[in-house]
Amino acid sequence: MKKLRIWNIIEGTVLSLVLLFSVLKLVNIQSSGVFITFFLLVISVFYLTLGIKINNLQLNEDNNKALTLFFSIAITLLVSSTVLSLLFKLQLWALTDGWFLINLITSIIVLLIISINFLKSKKKYLVRLMVKLIYLIIISAFCLYVPSSKLIEIYHKDNPELKELKLQWLNNSEDKEIIEKLNNYKKDE
Repeated sequence: MKKLRIWNIIEGTVLSLVLLFSVLKLVNIQSSGVFITFFLLVISVFYLTLGIKINNLQLNEDNNKALTLFFSIAITLLVSSTVLSLLFKLQLWALTDGWFLINLITSIIVLLIISINFLKSKKKYLVRLMVKLIYLIIISAFCLYVPSSKLIEIYHKDNPELKELKLQWLNNSEDKEIIEKLNNYKKDE
C-alpha cells in the first residue's frame, strides 16, 4: 500500500503542476505551453507504463485475475489516452475532438461493463474504478464541447492579428496562404 500512496503523491503533484501551467498559459506566461506538454506527457507515460501495476495493486481483492487484468488495462489506456487528448486540446493540435469522442464512448462502454459486474459481485474496487471512469467521462465531455476557437481567443487576447490568423487557420487548416502567413508571423516575432 505504500507504493500506492507514493503513486498518488506523484500523480497529484504532476496534475497540480499541469493545472498551474494551464493557468499560466491562460495569462500568457512565456514557455508555459512547453511545461504543460512535458508534464502531461510524463503523466501519460507513467500511466501507460506503471498504471497496469498500480491498478492491479488496487484491484487485488478480486479472484478473477483475467477480469482484473482487463479492467486494469482498460482504465490505464483510457486515462493515458484522455491525458494525451487533453494535451492536444490545450495545445490546439489537430484531431482533438475525435480523440475525445473516442475516449468518451470507450469510457461509457467500460463503465457499463464495470457497472454490470458490480451489480453481480458488489466488489468495492469496482466502485473506485467507476469513480475514475466518471471523472474521465466528465473531462472528455467538457473538453469535447469547449471549442478550440474559444481557446484561441483566450490565448491570444493581447494579439488580435495572431488571433485572427489562428481563427482563419482553424476554419480552413488546408489553406496554404493562411499557413504561410502564420509561418511568416512566427518568424517575425
